[in-house]
Amino acid sequence: MQSVREIIVNCALEAAEKSVLRYKEISGGKTVHDHAIETFISSKIAEAIFECRSELGGTVSLEAPFHEVHELSKARKGRTPDILSPTSRFNICYFERGLPIGVIEVKKRFAAFKGDEDVRRLTGATRRFGPQFDGSVRFGIWLAVQRIAEGSKVTAEEQIDKFRDAFDWSVAPTLSYRQVDGEFGLLKRRKSAVTAVRIFAAAFDAMEL
Repeated sequence: MQSVREIIVNCALEAAEKSVLRYKEISGGKTVHDHAIETFISSKIAEAIFECRSELGGTVSLEAPFHEVHELSKARKGRTPDILSPTSRFNICYFERGLPIGVIEVKKRFAAFKGDEDVRRLTGATRRFGPQFDGSVRFGIWLAVQRIAEGSKVTAEEQIDKFRDAFDWSVAPTLSYRQVDGEFGLLKRRKSAVTAVRIFAAAFDAMEL
């Protein structure tokens, strides 16, 4: 039986895949990388999660402020890490019966140097707003959309290994991906044709310590 986190990861990957294809259709062959609109993917993921979980009391918010997630999680009051600034926001927050259960960040490149702050925010949130402090947050997901140039020899598994090796994990995330093949324009700097888009999800579970 799948956990809630596994269901949400699969739902988010499927929604991101559909959003990649949909944006290609409505933009005449572009990707979100061309126009810098990660919110297009975020909104599609939010809708898909709601459709998947609404019968079980699931709701979703976009751009949820960290301080609001903290309050609604019912985690103990007190100092939060600087990386969880009250003025910052999670791209997506998943709730069940009014309690935040999962937080999601969406980015346009699957690379450690692009995801470092997000990873620290997500692991910090699952700890500070999760069971360790009597909070409701159970998992975080970092989802990244990566363009793949024609002729690239780098496999998704190699990308995952490189990402995993880039951090000193106390508990390593669960990593999964989907690939969408097709014609997605050109990489501007190298003028290489983009022939696939890979969508990666790194899922972080809250640990009870």
